[in-house]
Amino acid sequence: MATVSSITGAKELERVLKKLPGRLAERELVSAARAGANVIRKEARARAPRGSDPSAASAKFGPLHKNIRVARVKKTAFSVEMAIHNGRAFWGSFLEFGKLGKSGTPWFTPALDSTAQPALARVGERLGKGLEKVARELAGPLSKISKSTRRRL
Repeated sequence: MATVSSITGAKELERVLKKLPGRLAERELVSAARAGANVIRKEARARAPRGSDPSAASAKFGPLHKNIRVARVKKTAFSVEMAIHNGRAFWGSFLEFGKLGKSGTPWFTPALDSTAQPALARVGERLGKGLEKVARELAGPLSKISKSTRRRL
């Protein structure tokens, strides 16, 4: 089962981001994307198979659930791609998809399916807070002026 997610208002958001200084927009965009990916990572770690007897690979590279990581893969002017991967725990893919003669038992795909919408909500929430923070930084001393004084300006 595929997960399809959509974000409304992306064009308006891009216009707002273009008006911000490059480093500030990039910082908040990366922070928001990482926050959303962390929601999925947490669920994937919870669903990752755990054996009662650690394998040789698990002893060498660490248990699968501790190897699940978030990494920034690609960044352009106004987009960021994050990857959630199983690090050095190569056997996580075998468990998910199977290998020759043995079928897999999905654990990562259900984690993604169940947390896609909450992750998008977290991205939106973090991006909103980040843009407010950037606006305060850009306003500088004006952000400390009372509302009645601002109305007179």
